[in-house]
Amino acid sequence: MDIGKAFAQLFGDLKFYAALDRKLFAEVSIDGDDINIKVINGVVMLQAMLVHTFGKGRVSSNKLLDLKHAGYNITLRYGKLKFKI
Repeated sequence: MDIGKAFAQLFGDLKFYAALDRKLFAEVSIDGDDINIKVINGVVMLQAMLVHTFGKGRVSSNKLLDLKHAGYNITLRYGKLKFKI
């Protein structure tokens, strides 16, 4: 059983949100082997990327690549644009 179905059975539909200083910039949903990332606020997302890139306590940025290698299909959406990673 995949993690998305396990969470759906336990809690119902789940969506995760990413924020910077209480400003939402992305909504993440998992449906089977598909991970959908919907950008809510592009400016705040760019700020979060800059903080991550130049921050002192920087951690590995390969999380999406690790998920892709694990067999997940990742889709990034911003407005009408849609990219498969």
